[in-house]
Amino acid sequence: MPFTGIFSSTTRKIGGVGVDAVISETHKSQVKVTQHPVELGANINDHAIIQPKEYEMQGVVSNLPDKWYKFSVPSYLSGSKETRAASAYEMLQTVQEKREPVDVQTGLKSYKNMILEKLEVDRDRETSGGLYFTAKLREIIIIRNKSVRVDEGQFKNGKTREQTSPTKDRGRQQAPEVDKSKKCSDLYKSKIKDPEC
Repeated sequence: MPFTGIFSSTTRKIGGVGVDAVISETHKSQVKVTQHPVELGANINDHAIIQPKEYEMQGVVSNLPDKWYKFSVPSYLSGSKETRAASAYEMLQTVQEKREPVDVQTGLKSYKNMILEKLEVDRDRETSGGLYFTAKLREIIIIRNKSVRVDEGQFKNGKTREQTSPTKDRGRQQAPEVDKSKKCSDLYKSKIKDPEC
């Protein structure tokens, strides 16, 4: 697999932490659809819920300096124990521990309001010269509530005036006759003892 931009900064970032190379990335976009039947003519989007976006990256941060072509001395050669890989790992851990939404720049698109859910680093003798990591991020869907001020005079019996119609005096009303075939159904007989049935 080719490494993209191994010797220069790429545009791929997790919460401002730059990544030198991306081995693989996975974008997940999902809609959860109801398992129940939907009535004909119903608004279908009420029965399909957009799930938070997910993004997973296998990335590399090397210990080579950012500007290697200007012959700057890397920290691991100058006696410092702090390397670019160690700094990047510490910054990614800080992003995760803060648990605050961050922006993520990928090869396909930019994501906003992402939380670093999982950060995994495997090290062996072949990968100890840099940071080889897997980061899994999930979108936090943020909504904004809107408050509306309602005067007390707008309410009548718990409903607004627009929702209630005025009462009308229709005089004395005669109740309709009950169909005896329906009245004497088995369900009715089992619940009410009526001498007419």
